[in-house]
Amino acid sequence: MLPKTCEMPDLSGLESIIPGLMTSLLGFRGHRLTEKEKKYYRVFLRLVNKAHKNYQEAREAIITYLHNREYVLIIPFDFVDYIENCLNAVRRLYGVLENVKREKRGGLTTDRTQFKIINQYFEETKKIRDVIEHLDEFIQKDILEGPIILTISEDDKHVGIGEHSIGFDELAKVILMFYEIGRAWQEDFVGQK
Repeated sequence: MLPKTCEMPDLSGLESIIPGLMTSLLGFRGHRLTEKEKKYYRVFLRLVNKAHKNYQEAREAIITYLHNREYVLIIPFDFVDYIENCLNAVRRLYGVLENVKREKRGGLTTDRTQFKIINQYFEETKKIRDVIEHLDEFIQKDILEGPIILTISEDDKHVGIGEHSIGFDELAKVILMFYEIGRAWQEDFVGQK
């Protein structure tokens, strides 16, 4: 389905999280962190940046399509690539956050409310990502119905594949929660040597 409007919330107002990542790569020690947490912190910030960047690029691809739709008759494949990368990064962020929670002695903490919001959308995000990652197997087993790429719903408010979808509002909310967690971790640990 080709989009008629851009129903993706704009996350362009978020400050870059890269300075905190660079600080951690150039000498940040995080004395209160376990060795694993130090690595998780770096991976988490990089994935937050990747999810945010790809989400915004997907949004820009839709806006570009809408401005040029009289000349373009198919869904912008740039959108599909960017949103697929975004969903992959979001799925990986869930995994990193779960591993951080298992580090009992560490200093990285997560607000329960944020974790609850993030967890609310985990299953559907995981299912979409799994279909994308195992698409060739689903085709081989003849168990995928519908398009073989991510598509936008008729109401322009969801992205999905097969029977799985997530709302753009929900995806933006999850990315924002991950971003806020990353920023909180930066505030706690940047500057410690």
